[in-house]
Amino acid sequence: MNRKLTQKSVSPQKKSASWLDSGSFYLFIPVILSFILYLPALQNGFVNWDDNLYVYENKALLQGTWKEAVFQPIQGNYHPITQASLWVDYQMGKLTPMTFHLSAVMWHCLAVVLSGLLAFRVSGSKPLAFFMAMGFGLHPLHVESVAWVSSRKDLIYTVATMGSLLFWIRYLEKTSWIQLSLCFLLFLVALLSKPMAVILPLLMALFILYPAGTWLNPFQVRIHWQRLMIPALFLIPSALFSFLTYTAQFSIGAVRDIPDLGLWDNIQIACYGFWFYWIKALLPVGLSAFYPYPVL
Repeated sequence: MNRKLTQKSVSPQKKSASWLDSGSFYLFIPVILSFILYLPALQNGFVNWDDNLYVYENKALLQGTWKEAVFQPIQGNYHPITQASLWVDYQMGKLTPMTFHLSAVMWHCLAVVLSGLLAFRVSGSKPLAFFMAMGFGLHPLHVESVAWVSSRKDLIYTVATMGSLLFWIRYLEKTSWIQLSLCFLLFLVALLSKPMAVILPLLMALFILYPAGTWLNPFQVRIHWQRLMIPALFLIPSALFSFLTYTAQFSIGAVRDIPDLGLWDNIQIACYGFWFYWIKALLPVGLSAFYPYPVL
């Protein structure tokens, strides 16, 4: 009888693949609070800072075919997935600003969910996933990306990048080519939304060096050279999109030297930009839509 009781007490319960067991239940509060926080944005209109180029004066969107609206570069930027999203909004509500803003809020809420799931997959901690999603959804630095129609690329790129990383973690656990294919597909979606996604292969390499569940111990480094070949292959589209972005930006004069600034000055500005975002993330005060160059 004691033997039966012991077996019963230690027998594992059936694990369900439902969202309740994956920690997603804890993401309801961050999503709801994020949606409520951005409800005032639904009353906003368009602004004359790039919204005219992307939406209300965009002839390709207003008068052209869907191919022109999606694939025509805007201001030296080629991000057809982002433009396709704006095209869908226009088809649903024409030039009604609320349609565009509601779409942005929904993209942001989806990003909140994925940020929590990614934190949960990395750490295995539901409380950490909850606070990660709360911080991501409510942080003031994200207001620009959500409330500004022209910043749709940030939202879609973020969703696609985190989705790609989730499939990458799944691939590292099960070595499934389906997971790897979905990871690569979302990587392409991220690249076609915003070229910033070129850094994804580096993030993939980090998950090889620090497998999910070991990130809280930075000394548990594991080098798997064969697995590192996959992120190395992902660098090929990254390099291609980096080149296309540079040439497109150069063609409109966006890439140019700053007069009277030498190499050391440019290095200082780059370092300033790096620390600037960390400081604003930790202490989000004095936020602005435009930040001038620092006085050197």
